[in-house]
Order: sequence, then C-alpha cells, then structure tokens
Amino acid sequence: MSTDAMQPGSPRWCRLIAANAAVFDLHLTDAHAGQLARHARELITWNRKINLTAITDPLEMAVKHYLDAVAPQKWLPLNSRLLDIGAGAGFPGIPLSVVRPDLTVDLIDSVRKKISFIRHTIRLLKLEHATAHHGRCETLGVAKELQQTFDVVISRAFAEAGTFIEAAYPYLKDGGLIVAMKGRRQEALSELAAVNLTTGANTLHRQDGTLDVHVAVETFNLPVLDLERTLVLLGVLRR
Repeated sequence: MSTDAMQPGSPRWCRLIAANAAVFDLHLTDAHAGQLARHARELITWNRKINLTAITDPLEMAVKHYLDAVAPQKWLPLNSRLLDIGAGAGFPGIPLSVVRPDLTVDLIDSVRKKISFIRHTIRLLKLEHATAHHGRCETLGVAKELQQTFDVVISRAFAEAGTFIEAAYPYLKDGGLIVAMKGRRQEALSELAAVNLTTGANTLHRQDGTLDVHVAVETFNLPVLDLERTLVLLGVLRR
C-alpha cells in the first residue's frame, strides 16, 4: 500500500485505522479516529524538537503505533483501572484511553520530556480519566496511593518479562492482570521460560510470599504490514 497523500492524521490515515481496528473487535467512531489523528499530529510536531519516536512514516505509525496500541483492548475488563509503565509517547495508554473511555488510565515514564508530551496530549484530547506520572516505576511503586490499586498493568517493550513482572507487581490488585506486549511468540515464550513460567498455572515464590500466576499467550498479526505480535497475559493471585 502506497503512503502517497497519506499523512498522520489525514482522512485517509484515519480510514485505514478505522477499517483495520475491526481485527481487534473494535468499532472506531469518527470521534475516536479524530482524537487518534490529533495525537499523531502532535507527536510529529513535538518529535521535531525532542526524541519521542523513531517511527515517522505515516503507514508505519498507523500500524505499529496506533493499531498495535489498541490490540489488547478486548482482553481488558470493563471499567478497569489501568497502568501503562514506560509509556514513552503515550503508547499504549493514550490510544486505549481514547477507544475505551470506560478505562481509568495512568501512565508512567522516567523521561520528563515524554511525560510533558503525554500531559499536553491528555489536556488537548480532554481525556478526563487519564493521568501521567513522572518518575521511575520502581520508586513510584512504593507510594501508598498507587500500591495495589490497578486492575491491569500493561507495557509495550518496557523490559523482558521477568523485569516487567517485578516492576508491575507492587501496583497490581490481588487477582489483577499483567499484560506484556511483545513481538514474536517464540521470543515471548523464551522470556517466560527464563523466569520458569509456562502457559497455564504456575507458582511463583517471592521473598514476600507466594503467587499463583496463570499465563496465557495470545499471538496475532498486525493488519496491513502483517507483523507478528504477542500478548503475554498473567493473572496474579496472592496466597
């Protein structure tokens, strides 16, 4: 597919996202597409001054940023409070906040300029249920107002699975869900194997107690570019 005459946020760009979001059981309204388009235009503008993304081709932005970001939505429970760790330019938290207004979304990143962009976007798009936090997740995780308050903790390419689980765990409610957005299935399975986790039921021993962890691995292809993506879904119960 040619990218001629298609710029981030243009009508053609919006139609591409709306048409392919159905792959993820998502119906995008014109309002949704317009908000995603505005985020994309702001991302390009800010990216000229600060490094927010290496992906600037319009087609690749549509698929690798926005369609990839909304892909997990059908696995997220209704009315969840969701935490996006290592949010960068706001992926996946901002697109999820747009297309799933039932979610309450918090985003964390350690780079102040990226959080400034996310806060600007939240104001611009009037995302009343989104909040951005500056800092390292390891430090913020000890804040009592954030401990064990999230139904879902999600991240895209934040760290390998073991490190992400350790970072996510302090924020997660008992019975909550950790979602790791990964590339190829085999790479995701290798990361799980490195911390002795397999699909199905697992027992994870920690210094502060024992966890029952149910692991599911969902693999799909991003439309248009046909790129393999994998979601690692970990349901966590404390004993």
